[in-house]
Amino acid sequence: MAEGLVHDLQGWTGQESFLEPEVLDTLRASDYFSAHYRNERNSEGLELYIAYYGKQGIGTSIHSPANCIPGGGWKISENKLIDISLENTKLPVSKMLIEKGNNKLLVYYWFSQRGRIINSQYGAKFYLFVDSILKNRSDGALIRITAPLPSGTSESEVDAKIQSFLKKAYPAIEHHIPD
Repeated sequence: MAEGLVHDLQGWTGQESFLEPEVLDTLRASDYFSAHYRNERNSEGLELYIAYYGKQGIGTSIHSPANCIPGGGWKISENKLIDISLENTKLPVSKMLIEKGNNKLLVYYWFSQRGRIINSQYGAKFYLFVDSILKNRSDGALIRITAPLPSGTSESEVDAKIQSFLKKAYPAIEHHIPD
């Protein structure tokens, strides 16, 4: 699905990672991509995860990270919608701050479905219903970027890191997801 995202994204170098078979069985995605990216200024790096579903239906559909993160023992401290300014558009994303013990992560995510960028699970489900009837299509993807928020680092610094990465990665990400 996302070959070409692995290596270099204008200064960000990625190392692909793979999900455990039990996780893949639970997700039931048609395809996925997962990689850890770093650049020379960000030794902590960030994670890019994309889950693609060629056909969604009962038991095989995208779900919001806001639903599964608490199941992993993480507490959602903040959950809001933000717009990321890209070259020719604004990208509406969901942004969460999550915590588990002393660990904090910033999570950005959105759904890319049949030419639409959607930032809520309810919107994704609505358009899934509409498009399955009108377009006979139910494909779609979840895109998630996660970065650690180390002690002594401000949230705005990590936001800037994610947004810098996203501005470089977004064209490649969208290139691999069908309109």
